[in-house]
Amino acid sequence: MLDLYKMNSSIKFQIKNGLIREENWMLGRRIRFARKQIRKTQEEFAKILNISKSTLQNYESGKQNAATNTLQQIIKDFNINSNWLLMNKGEMIGKEINENIEEKNFSTNDLLLETFAELYSKTLEKYKNLNLEPPKDIKEKTINKTKNILNITQDKENINKMIEITLENELN
Repeated sequence: MLDLYKMNSSIKFQIKNGLIREENWMLGRRIRFARKQIRKTQEEFAKILNISKSTLQNYESGKQNAATNTLQQIIKDFNINSNWLLMNKGEMIGKEINENIEEKNFSTNDLLLETFAELYSKTLEKYKNLNLEPPKDIKEKTINKTKNILNITQDKENINKMIEITLENELN
């Protein structure tokens, strides 16, 4: 077995950088996968995360380390399992959403995640546009609203209409 500590610093640096690039690339692939699962373009996702599209492209390609606050926001805002995002362990969707999927036996995780992400991001955007702080229980309320929408319909066009109606009623 090689003893990295006895190797000269140049070789250690190359090995370390190679591993970091590999880890960045894998993390970037998971960020990209999560973005695509919630049906967001790079422009839309970057806007939600308050980063530039080029920064997101660098994260997704592994050219740049994703900022800690950006990773935390992805995990929090889209209920992504931190173990999955950071270490590729477990399911992509966080526990709260998974419990609701099992509880309601929805036909696809994708539909639930997509609807939740769409409603959650638009709700946060509405609060931001009104210069208001969202309530602390916004995620739980959005999960419940998502369940209500999917109990009514699982047709994509109708879901979009229901999201718009729900947003119109927000803060009214």
